[in-house]
Amino acid sequence: MSETNYTTGQVLAALQAFTGSCWSHEPADIERLRAVSRPPMGNLPCCFYANFNLFWAGEHLQVCRQMVKEGAVPVPMVCQMLAGLLERHAARLEKWAMTDTVALERMLVHYFKGSGPATAEECTAIIELALVALDRMQSWIDGILPWNVLDAKLTLHRPIM
Repeated sequence: MSETNYTTGQVLAALQAFTGSCWSHEPADIERLRAVSRPPMGNLPCCFYANFNLFWAGEHLQVCRQMVKEGAVPVPMVCQMLAGLLERHAARLEKWAMTDTVALERMLVHYFKGSGPATAEECTAIIELALVALDRMQSWIDGILPWNVLDAKLTLHRPIM
């Protein structure tokens, strides 16, 4: 099957399978993320960036979902926006070795660029399952970050004047 010929049923099944595979146990993407390090600060910035890349992917999906639900933008146009946004997010996550999540996002890109959803309801269903899948990955990252420790040790600098 060509990568641009995903059906809505295949995409829904892939999203459900992805979510199921990362729901209860730490996914391989998180194991790989734990090992990524970039100078000069090591692993922490990689985790921060991956966390926020997924956060913003979710925000973008929510905006597109709302546009579809309100009928504010035709579904084919929303699909083109989703394809562009998800490709950008996939490129960002690729830097943090999140290969499974990147593959999922790129499958969505091909779907939205290809046949895509036939109706607003199909589009909404895909977006909502994508939100659950990507938000679950983001929650894994959020859970490994030592927010309380960082906050307790953080002293913000005064602005440079």
